[in-house]
Amino acid sequence: MIRRPPRSTLFPYTTLFRSVMGCACAKEVLEINGKKYIVRQRLGEGGFSYVDLLEDYINHTLYAVKRVTVHSKEDEVKALNEVEFYRRVLHPNVIKCVDCVVKNDENTDDDDDVLAEVLILLPYYGVNVDDKF
Repeated sequence: MIRRPPRSTLFPYTTLFRSVMGCACAKEVLEINGKKYIVRQRLGEGGFSYVDLLEDYINHTLYAVKRVTVHSKEDEVKALNEVEFYRRVLHPNVIKCVDCVVKNDENTDDDDDVLAEVLILLPYYGVNVDDKF
């Protein structure tokens, strides 16, 4: 679990640091529908996807992003169906999808069969399920 100092103590230093450095200091930056997010760390991974912790570049809100690797058009349809399920099911026990985007792979190598990546932006709750049991 990530513990952060209160924003009141952290915010002035990060703003000053970014204004001096002018960047997120070699951290990966994802853009999802016009908003920038800094990748903070890897939270987990599975067979065809992994989840990263993101921080909104402007207001420093934390999010999780599920990054689904797309090897075929069928994979893309399955990932977008998952997003549709997130949006259709409105229940307090079901996580909500904040945003989604399909990023085409710019590095089209012969050895690489990845066509695209579906980024599913989700709320970050900061709780490890294992800590509850």
